[in-house]
Amino acid sequence: MWPNLNYYDLQNQAKILISGGPYLEHLELLISQAKYYIHIQVYIFQLDETGKKILQLLIQAQKRGVQIFLLVDGIGSSEMEEKTINKIKHHGINIEKFSAPFSYKSVEIGRRLHHKVIIVDHLYAIVGGLNISDDYLKADIKIPWLDFAVLIKGQTVLKINTYCEEIFSYNGRDQNIFFPPIRSLTADSPSTTPLRMRINDWVKGKHEINSSYLDAITNCKKSFTLINSYFFPGRKFIKRLKEASLRGVEVNIIFPRFSDAPLLKYATDYLYEELITYRINLYEWNHSIVHAKVALVDDIWCTIGSYNLNYSSFFGNIEMNIDLVDQENVSIFKNIMDELISKGCVAITSKELRKNLSFFGQIRNFICYLIFRSMGAMYLTFFSKNDPSLLERTF
Repeated sequence: MWPNLNYYDLQNQAKILISGGPYLEHLELLISQAKYYIHIQVYIFQLDETGKKILQLLIQAQKRGVQIFLLVDGIGSSEMEEKTINKIKHHGINIEKFSAPFSYKSVEIGRRLHHKVIIVDHLYAIVGGLNISDDYLKADIKIPWLDFAVLIKGQTVLKINTYCEEIFSYNGRDQNIFFPPIRSLTADSPSTTPLRMRINDWVKGKHEINSSYLDAITNCKKSFTLINSYFFPGRKFIKRLKEASLRGVEVNIIFPRFSDAPLLKYATDYLYEELITYRINLYEWNHSIVHAKVALVDDIWCTIGSYNLNYSSFFGNIEMNIDLVDQENVSIFKNIMDELISKGCVAITSKELRKNLSFFGQIRNFICYLIFRSMGAMYLTFFSKNDPSLLERTF
């Protein structure tokens, strides 16, 4: 029977958060109420209005005795200069930039810290796709980027914490890093929300999130709804989508109408006609940038995190998702998805594609498709030398 709850932690509580006010309010509250430990790992930490506000809250927490660890990606947060890092360290915050070795002999070439994780007092964690940036702040002048996270309290937090401390220690392998002992163990009230942490990390030989997606699309019986901001999966995953639709599953995919990665967007657009041919329902969110990486299956299971269905997330990035089986949360999530589709999306049809896409647009999309598919082939060729089974397991 799928999903098999033997592989899930039961002693948890969970709450799904959407970008903008709901996410930032919970983040600010957790930091303000932290008693002894905060650990943040994000791809992008921008020192814009939102970033400065979060940083100030972290400084205030440090002054009241909270130990703080902050790891940002060296490329994603490249605008955070060394002098800024040193100023933050001066406030007593343990901050580092994640920088993997760039050696042709190393499988770590191109490895990026792409997951977005906040841990507080070993009891609470937020995992999702949201960086720390104004892009996710709900302001009067714009609609925030569409994204999601899950707030967790309980047993799974300890596993998340252990993994994040390993990543932080590895990045600072030339330093003596001492993390505070665990004081909080599990949720302080009975809870049975089945959760599991899922990791994609090539160096550790983990492709768990990819496996979750493949299992979900293979085992779904009624519906499969996906939002993925930078969608360019391997042929194996597309084949599973087609098979699900052919056996009667309602497959819905929400894409961005506007993207901060236009070349990849063109490559994704090239897939539209093929997907529509197999009665897969395609929608485009047209109110803001889509940055979400989530899926909902049969109204009983969902996954939320940082993992994009593309080659970079599969091969190069450190990613984290949370798989969740909980009727209350999944029901809330389904309502959110239904509302997004009904009120914020435009349905994509073959007729619309033919009407709105010029001949030169078709050529452009095809060229971008070939470029990204070729990049994927190069990734696979390089990495399969060390792990031939990737040829069978590639998403």
